[in-house]
Amino acid sequence: MAYIGADSVKAIRNALKAEFPEIKFSVTLDNHSSVMVSIMESPYNLINEFTVDDGTINEGYQNINHYYTDRYAYKAIYDKIWDIVKSAPYDAGTMDEPWFDKSDIQSDYFHTAYYFTLRVGKWNKAYVWNQDKWGKVSKKNFLAYCHKYCMAWLDDDGRITWLENPYNKEKNAMKNLLKIADERMGAVA
Repeated sequence: MAYIGADSVKAIRNALKAEFPEIKFSVTLDNHSSVMVSIMESPYNLINEFTVDDGTINEGYQNINHYYTDRYAYKAIYDKIWDIVKSAPYDAGTMDEPWFDKSDIQSDYFHTAYYFTLRVGKWNKAYVWNQDKWGKVSKKNFLAYCHKYCMAWLDDDGRITWLENPYNKEKNAMKNLLKIADERMGAVA
């Protein structure tokens, strides 16, 4: 039977905060069987990857299917969150064994350590895209973000001279990103 305690949820919350200081999470326990992780605020434009034409956008709220992250632009972030949710309780010593899923859908048998729900925003509180949080992004996450989601133009010395985000054509956002890259790495012309 799926079970997770409050101390394990606290371990997940702390691990997410350590890995992603730029993201504000809401990590809650649901019926002692599920962990619900909501991304409430970040510098990443997470809502813009959903369009009204898809019928999937709900005014700043969206469930993320963590089993099929290939369909999302921010796959790397969602995958890392899922890895942390699976490993943090065991790593912190709050669970006796690592996360497992021994379910067999063909025989209608479900047996997992605990369930997980990932959301961007909540039904009663919309996700906030806050570009001021770029200052909190670690160098590792910043470089991963630029590598995955931006087209970086490099000079002969390998320094970033221009970043272009295909998901956001707003000029002020790109100037802000370049300014932060300059402050973080001292490598932007």
